[in-house]
Amino acid sequence: MSERLADIADERITAAPDAGWPSGHLSARDAAVELGVSERTIRRAIARGELAATKHGGVYRIAASALARYRTDRDPIDAPQTRHGLALPPFAPCPDPCGVVPAPLTSLVGRDAEAAAVQTLLRCPDVRLLTLTGPGGVGKTRLAVRVAEAVAPHFADGVAFVALATIRDPTFVGPAIARVLGVRESRRRLIDAVTDHLRRREMLLVLDNVEHLLAAAPLIADLLVACPRLTVLTTSRAVLRLSGEHDFPVLPLAEAESVRLFVERAEAARPDFALTDETAPTVAAICARVDGLPLAIELAAARLRHLSIASLLDRMDRRLPLLTGGPHDEPARLRTMRDAIAWSHDLLTAPEQELFRRLAVFIGGFSLSAAEAVDDAASGPACLDLIASLVDKSLLRAADGAGGGTRYSMLETIREFGREQLSEAGEEAAVRERHARWCQSLAARSLTFPLMGAVPPRVLDRLEADVGNLRSALEWRAQRAEATELLELAVALTQFWSLRGYRAEGRRWLERALAMEQGDLPPALYAAALHAAAWLSRTHDDPARAILLAEAALARFRGIDDAWHIASLIHLLGVLERSQGNFERAAPLHEEAAMRFRELDEPFSIALSKCNLGMLAHWQGDDRRATALLEQAVDAFCALDDPWGLGLALSIWALVVGDCGDHDRAADLHREALDRLREVGSKEILIDAVARIATLAVVTGRPAEGTRLLGAVEAASLALGYSIERPEQSRYARAVDDARIILGDDALEAAWSAGRAMTLDLAVAEGRRLVSEPAGGTPSGLTPREGEVLRLLAAGQSNREIGERLFISPATVARHLANVYAKLDVDSRAKAVAYAHRQGLN
Repeated sequence: MSERLADIADERITAAPDAGWPSGHLSARDAAVELGVSERTIRRAIARGELAATKHGGVYRIAASALARYRTDRDPIDAPQTRHGLALPPFAPCPDPCGVVPAPLTSLVGRDAEAAAVQTLLRCPDVRLLTLTGPGGVGKTRLAVRVAEAVAPHFADGVAFVALATIRDPTFVGPAIARVLGVRESRRRLIDAVTDHLRRREMLLVLDNVEHLLAAAPLIADLLVACPRLTVLTTSRAVLRLSGEHDFPVLPLAEAESVRLFVERAEAARPDFALTDETAPTVAAICARVDGLPLAIELAAARLRHLSIASLLDRMDRRLPLLTGGPHDEPARLRTMRDAIAWSHDLLTAPEQELFRRLAVFIGGFSLSAAEAVDDAASGPACLDLIASLVDKSLLRAADGAGGGTRYSMLETIREFGREQLSEAGEEAAVRERHARWCQSLAARSLTFPLMGAVPPRVLDRLEADVGNLRSALEWRAQRAEATELLELAVALTQFWSLRGYRAEGRRWLERALAMEQGDLPPALYAAALHAAAWLSRTHDDPARAILLAEAALARFRGIDDAWHIASLIHLLGVLERSQGNFERAAPLHEEAAMRFRELDEPFSIALSKCNLGMLAHWQGDDRRATALLEQAVDAFCALDDPWGLGLALSIWALVVGDCGDHDRAADLHREALDRLREVGSKEILIDAVARIATLAVVTGRPAEGTRLLGAVEAASLALGYSIERPEQSRYARAVDDARIILGDDALEAAWSAGRAMTLDLAVAEGRRLVSEPAGGTPSGLTPREGEVLRLLAAGQSNREIGERLFISPATVARHLANVYAKLDVDSRAKAVAYAHRQGLN
């Protein structure tokens, strides 16, 4: 072989135009051509001392004998071989190592960030084994191909891509690698030959689809130990569990990338398809239904050959029967979504398969304790080990949950497959029953009804995380017409429905249960259900029905002499009357409820009664009594360390103080109230608090800001189906009228529209800012009331109109104007108006 190499070199040298070139030597370029590698590989070999060369005139000179020795060191096996019936050069790797990377027929949409991150990892000297993990159809292979193409120039000896999907026996992994590398077995073991081949090479070895060949993982470890310049990139639905392995989870596509992929594939399937303002929401919904999985998106888009985009979405409730018909040049496991998932499922052990299908009962995720509750075959460490294995195999995802615990979840396409397996195993009824009992236990130990104190935010967050499971359990009870169990769960969740803005939904579940045949329903449970339905109807602008439900519940609780519920229902009836402006009927109800709570020695409810009595006193014009009661309520809630009650009391007190004209003090109270209410996340009370701040903003010279907040309040109220109490609605209507006078119709409508586009969280943040900054204020030492009078004067209002707007007499307006003239040193209405215009008060 050395002689032949020398002969070839001599022939090239003879043909060289440079007469000064020494006999028997090659340039680096000619040496690279001879070995079938890049010139960069030759130069690196020279730099490392592996290939002897001299330099003349800036050009390397490589003796043929030196090149032959280098070639022998690189490939110690001296024998030809064939691949697919074609003769291959002895010992040589693929002539162009990058050429073995498959060339996809369609573009890879998105994944720019992931590709860049993987490339960075592969260039890191400490990363020699990197595994791209993820569920079937997420695009691991496509990402690996893109990365391999990009990083090939950074590996002196290129990239070798080994497809393993068709191999079933782990013992065939070594031969598969050897075939791609051009290594054959002689008298030595094949793996030794492969190791010798790679020992001095700087190469990236891509092993695609390893999840079913994990028993071959030790072989990969041996290669990495023996070949210090080798880097391995694998794609797998499960981690290899090797020392030094770096796991890179490949996640489903984000919404924008999902839509781009769908559109590209849809246009290929149906040339007249176009993304428009009308079709964009439907496309986004389809992509969400298939979890952003690229394979599922491509299969869905292909359906547009014979379905409209709207029909496709309508059929997405059951995805798997629809997601079929993949290209025939794809592996069988990637032609349908069901096959892609079944490939992973079939690799599970029997205990893993059993737990997998039972966990499919959960909607939106679950905790370890929840998993143990639905699987009677595994608990404790055994259940955790099985779940960990399912996570490692990309059938479950793990994430931090509410309160710092770990939550597990399935992609919806995978969960649908699991539900099919659960049904086929004949276990669905038993598992759903265990799931429903777990949901009832969760609700019962988390909440009480009626409310007996602040609910910790972590409890509400936990229930919010499991709202899909709770709905599933409620539906299971309803389907089986189990009125008792359905009512128990729905009543237990009443405070969650209320505090997190699900009142309408909670009321529907209760009324659905109440409409069933009652049978042997416990009287106390039926009465509690009526009570809960009345409570949830309280703020849905249906006062007549709420009162009827409350009175029916009260009659039943009087019949069983339940003192606690009797007091709570009298309290509720007082709130219902007050919220409609029926102050005369509300007063005795509030007083009686307060008395009963004192007899029961229930501190939280006593403090809550003081809030209600304080608000009632304010609406009745007795602000001195209102202030005293609200101060007592604040002190009581502080003693209880109850942020919900404290935020409520402070917000009502701020309303009273602001209406009395002390705007600075009101702003301080509003700010403190918001800080407390944001801790508990009660959406309805936050809406009330923001609305009260909005009215304060209008009367303190910030009509645009106040109007914007009122627009946000309207949007949030409509979204939740929440109705603010009527006395406060009147205040907000007056604030809007005042703002309109100052701003004009166009500016007011613009501010209102901007507010309607805000989320409640943004509105709360804006309200917090407004009560933290000094208001526009009043110039020249005017009091807040004098400033209001001056602004309305500048807006063209007469004394009578100003009086009506501010609920004061014309004589009082005249006195305020006299003070304004004196403080501004003006002697006429016209001069005062001119001053106001100069100050921007109009």
